[in-house]
Amino acid sequence: MPQGSRSQVSWVPAFVLPVCREHHKDDYEVKLGAHQLDSYTPAAEVRTVEKVISHPSYRHEGSQGDIALLRLSSPITFSRYIRPICLPAANASFPNGLQCTVTGWGHVAPSVSLQAPRILQQLEVPLISRETCNCLYNLNAKPNEPHSIQQDMVCAGYVEGGKDACQGDSGGPLSCPAGGLWYLAGIVSWGDACGAPNRPGVYTLTSSYASWIHHHVAELQPQVVTPLQESQPDIHLCRSHVAFSSAPGRGLLGLTLLLSLALILGLL
Repeated sequence: MPQGSRSQVSWVPAFVLPVCREHHKDDYEVKLGAHQLDSYTPAAEVRTVEKVISHPSYRHEGSQGDIALLRLSSPITFSRYIRPICLPAANASFPNGLQCTVTGWGHVAPSVSLQAPRILQQLEVPLISRETCNCLYNLNAKPNEPHSIQQDMVCAGYVEGGKDACQGDSGGPLSCPAGGLWYLAGIVSWGDACGAPNRPGVYTLTSSYASWIHHHVAELQPQVVTPLQESQPDIHLCRSHVAFSSAPGRGLLGLTLLLSLALILGLL
């Protein structure tokens, strides 16, 4: 857990895709502590963005560096509804098959928006090894698809499809349990449609950017992860499955960056 005695935080992680150069920081706001987006929540807080730091290696969907840091206009005080999550250290390792949780207010099916009052959704998804994920994404891949799962990415989902993050969930947290704590293991980045067979969700692996985050936010101390189980080979998941034709990837519904409670990094 981030160390210290302070109970406020001014930085949150995000993904790069919507934080592009053609948009100014004033185009974004961060909503925290919200559960239903279409109704007033007394515990919710809204902040404008003072500064955006995008990773310099990001070029396009599927490339490395799909992560950004947002400095908020004013600090946030933790409460029952706004809590921090651990940032995994650079050497952190989460085992294949570990059940993690992804949350967001995105589409509930391809091109099907979450209906009012837009209650925060959550889904358990198992982690998939990079080797197996690469194998799956190269089954009948189209020329415009990213074919390589990079070292700074982690996959999670179901080979048979049906359950996944979707459009509007990008930038949301992939939270994984280890040693009685929750870690921000990944950030929703890209994928091929939503819940498609052989196309698990692809997330930015936050441990790959622990040093970069600490460089810009020195008070955040990445934590060593103590896994509860050994990682087992899962390449068998890529055998004898029907390939799926590609479709557009994920994207935010608008320029408002909606962050679930688990996405907040801070100091306890």
